[in-house]
Amino acid sequence: MRIWYLVPEYSEPSWGIGMLYGHVELLRRDGHDALAVHTHAGFRPPWLESDVPAVGDDGFRPGSDDVVVVPEVLVDDPRVSAGGRRVLFVQNAFSLLERLDAAATARQRGFVRAMAVLPHVQHAIRGLADLPSEVVPPYVAPYFTAPAGSLVDARPPRVVIHAKSYIRELPVLRRILDLAIRGELPGMVRGRPVEQLARWRVAELQGLTHREAAEALRQACLFVNLNCWEAFNTTVPEAMAAGAVPVCYEAYGGRDFLRDGDNAFVFPNNSLLPLVDRLIDLMAAPEPEREAQLVAVRRRAWETAARYTPAATAAALRSFFEGMGR
Repeated sequence: MRIWYLVPEYSEPSWGIGMLYGHVELLRRDGHDALAVHTHAGFRPPWLESDVPAVGDDGFRPGSDDVVVVPEVLVDDPRVSAGGRRVLFVQNAFSLLERLDAAATARQRGFVRAMAVLPHVQHAIRGLADLPSEVVPPYVAPYFTAPAGSLVDARPPRVVIHAKSYIRELPVLRRILDLAIRGELPGMVRGRPVEQLARWRVAELQGLTHREAAEALRQACLFVNLNCWEAFNTTVPEAMAAGAVPVCYEAYGGRDFLRDGDNAFVFPNNSLLPLVDRLIDLMAAPEPEREAQLVAVRRRAWETAARYTPAATAAALRSFFEGMGR
């Protein structure tokens, strides 16, 4: 049984792509004949380090006993009809809603099972694709994880911000923070100590390799993510592992692992001004007071991220593909 993973050719950093490569790597370690399939054989994501074998469309020849794993963003790709037993791998439930006709006819199109990254995604598969499914959790790349002993150390006054390229709120957030730090937004500051705000620096998580992003988060105190439609929304648990406290939206799956005020500061989607108000409260707080609060959140966030390991993913994959073998 060969296992083929269809992989979109996205150059923008996306741990959804990273997880497709990660599955292939873990399966090969377990002795499976697994490989990635791109449209073009020479494509590699420029931000990701990986040496898993990959072929192009011309090398994609699945046999009848083979398994073809199809990410939800490719559920309507014509290659799905090439043969083999088809497995739908859903990392973002909202993507199924965008491809509802293809999802609703998955059984008729040869899909036999599905993998879901989180419990809420499994629920969506049940309603939208009507396929038997198992949760195969994602993992946080180990190089994001800060040493446990460092979680009590004071972090430099640095906030890292991030959102997918289509999120229009990101430049608005950046402008608000720049003005507030300079004391030029008195309505937002409202008597908070401007001298505290002036110490902060703001950086965007862009133009970096995955390992460089890990280093940026390990050097940050706070991390703001404005994505609304993500499931695992991976930069959030990556920040948790790195010790940067997340300030974020619930997105489309955060309820599975985020707890407001406990391991992150979480807001309903698109609630930009309440999010910014809380962020500026944290930035303006006297350092001893802020650190006392953030150390507790940082520890619980780190513990949350520590559940999402390659070993846990590998165990779930092993169980899933043993079922395919039977």
